[in-house]
Amino acid sequence: MIIGQIISNYKILEKISEDEMIELYNGVDLLLNRNVVIKVLGQAGLNQSVIQKSFWFEAATLAKLNHPCIPTLHSMMSLERELVMIFEFTDGETLNKNLLRREKLLCKEAVSIFAQVLDCLDYSYKTGIVHGNLKTSDIVLTDAGTTVKVLGFGTSEYISPHQTEEDKVAVSSDIYALGAMLFEVLTGKSAFNRSL
Repeated sequence: MIIGQIISNYKILEKISEDEMIELYNGVDLLLNRNVVIKVLGQAGLNQSVIQKSFWFEAATLAKLNHPCIPTLHSMMSLERELVMIFEFTDGETLNKNLLRREKLLCKEAVSIFAQVLDCLDYSYKTGIVHGNLKTSDIVLTDAGTTVKVLGFGTSEYISPHQTEEDKVAVSSDIYALGAMLFEVLTGKSAFNRSL
C-alpha cells in the first residue's frame, strides 16, 4: 500500500505498524469524513491458507459484535493482491504503554477499566465469542477517558471447524488473563515474575 492511495472511499494517511504479513494504517473515510484504521493482508499472507483463513475469521468475528467497547468493523474488501479490513478509529493509549509510563494504576482507575472489559466480555460470551488472547496491549484507554476499547477479537489462533470442541479457546483463558493483568496494574509487577 502507498501513502495517499485511495481504496474505495478510504484514503491511506500514514503507516502505524507492519510485520511480515500485516500492515496497519491510519486513514480517512472520504464519504463520511471520519478517521479509520486500515488493516491490510498482503500477497505473502494470501499465499498462506492458514493466515488468509485467520484474516477472514477475524473479520467474521468482528462482524457479529456490536458493543461500545469493541471497535466497529466498517468494511472488508478482497482486492487482487490484498485483503483489507476497515475499522473504527480508536484514539488513545494502550494499557501496556500507560503502565510503562506510570508503573501501576490507582485502584479506582483499575476498577473502572476492568468493569468495562468485563462488560465487554460478558457481551461477547453471550454472542458465542471468546477473545482467547487478552493482553494489556489489547486494552485502549481512550483520550476522553470515558470508554475503554478492547482490541484483538478474532485474532487468537484460527480454529478449523474440523477441530474438536476440546481444542477451542475457552472462557477460562480470558478470566486467567484478566486476573494476571489486574495483578500487574495494581502492583506494577508481572504476575509471572518468579521472584515474587
